Amino acid sequence: MADENRKEARQVKFRVTDEEYARLKAMADDIGMSVPKFVKSRAIGTKTRHPKIPNEVAGKILSELGKIGVNVNQIARHINTHPDALKQNIDVFQRIVKGLGHIWRSLN
Repeated sequence: MADENRKEARQVKFRVTDEEYARLKAMADDIGMSVPKFVKSRAIGTKTRHPKIPNEVAGKILSELGKIGVNVNQIARHINTHPDALKQNIDVFQRIVKGLGHIWRSLN
């Protein structure tokens, strides 16, 4: 029997209107979950994860991050040959690092 293999011993059933279901489905779809899994996670207070990034979007992000990496290497090369450049542009570099950190956190 399939139920013997389940970790959860109990099942909770409840009814919703078509509108409520549509709203639950939209919220579940936004984070890449099924409706039952989404409802259970919300009911027991589990944190839900950010939506998964579609492959085509992930490819574009990786491409842009590669370009940023090339630019960072060019900046590092320039700073290594012109040490005063870092002192003159420290605020710019700090904003870049902060922005990259924000992007990294939003992707995780």
